[in-house]
Amino acid sequence: MYFDTEIRTRRTQPPHNDDGGDSNVSDRLFVFKCPERAFGYSSTRALEDRELVAVEIYIFMNCAELDPYIEEFDSVILQQNPRLIDVQVEKEREKSFPTWLRSRDNEQEEVDPNALEREVESDEEEESPDDEDEFEEDDEDDAELNIS
Repeated sequence: MYFDTEIRTRRTQPPHNDDGGDSNVSDRLFVFKCPERAFGYSSTRALEDRELVAVEIYIFMNCAELDPYIEEFDSVILQQNPRLIDVQVEKEREKSFPTWLRSRDNEQEEVDPNALEREVESDEEEESPDDEDEFEEDDEDDAELNIS
């Protein structure tokens, strides 16, 4: 038997740290969308290297937005060594995925500085003679306007 939805029970009450704010913020990654409210005294400290690596792996492995990249990484690893079992792939993912993701991102951001120049040159070569005649006629019309 269930109570009316207006009656607060353990099943219907909001989570303990829910401040009532908007938990559907779309510009955050999934792992950071949890409703939360700080309590107690705050303190800050720098994470040790092993803690930072653990946090990074946790975020990468639990972020739904990175699932396509994880699948791509797994397929690359399995292409390099098809005899790996699932446990070995998971260990390799924890060890190498962050580095692979950064290098993949850097490869995509590299831009050939001459690419824009070549694109402009190819556009100039593709112009047809009919287009040039139209521009000349427009120039003649402008010249007539300047005379009067």
